[in-house]
Amino acid sequence: MSASHQMELPQLGHRNLTSLQFLDGCRRITTGLLEGMTPIPPSDPLLREQAADCASATEELAGRLNLDRKSDFTQDKKLANAKRLSFFRAVRREAKTVLRSPDPAVTDGQKAAAQEVLAVLDKHVIPARRRSQAEVTSAVQGLLADTASKEIQCALAAIGLSRLVDLLR
Repeated sequence: MSASHQMELPQLGHRNLTSLQFLDGCRRITTGLLEGMTPIPPSDPLLREQAADCASATEELAGRLNLDRKSDFTQDKKLANAKRLSFFRAVRREAKTVLRSPDPAVTDGQKAAAQEVLAVLDKHVIPARRRSQAEVTSAVQGLLADTASKEIQCALAAIGLSRLVDLLR
């Protein structure tokens, strides 16, 4: 197993360096050693080879850090966006269910509360096609702002949707 496969990602919190600052420093050092004002002389091939190995290990580490960061971050964003969409749809679906329910246990007050909630939800529509995360975020933030009023909070509580709106937060 080569040394590059055994390389661990550095923990740099104690030095107050970000990974990008660390990698930038490594690149500068290896570039300076190989091509700087006073480079390692060509007559010392072992030292030049070690500096070249450091440069390639730095680039491999940079690639691994970027891939790991991007993949974790991207997956978290996609998951959060999917959850927001499902909660947003669930609030609308449940309000419509209460409004259209033929069950005699559903009171006229609950149906009026569902109608009031649907009026607020109709202001914040997420397009079915080509929705971006920014569109979803703005619709959810607008919904949360409009549901902050006391009347809407009471209507949500009357039909049991407070929990879903809280999950959107």
